[in-house]
Amino acid sequence: MTDEDRKRIAARIDREFPHQVLLPLKLDADIEEDLIWWLDRRIGRWDMYVDLNQRFIRYCFHDEKDAAAFKLRFVAGTVKVAS
Repeated sequence: MTDEDRKRIAARIDREFPHQVLLPLKLDADIEEDLIWWLDRRIGRWDMYVDLNQRFIRYCFHDEKDAAAFKLRFVAGTVKVAS
């Protein structure tokens, strides 16, 4: 996959899922398990990609309410939220 391919995919995800939350690349195993459980119940309503420039995973949601619920459940005080 080329850099242009990655940019094109990220741009499509950004358009389709504009409500985004950033989490660090590495999380505690228990948090990752809870996160996967939470996301599995919302298949089709979210997407994600790794933002290598900022060293975060960008979780992207179609619905602002899903992004807010995700943020409330998984974001600690120092993690940035994309606008």
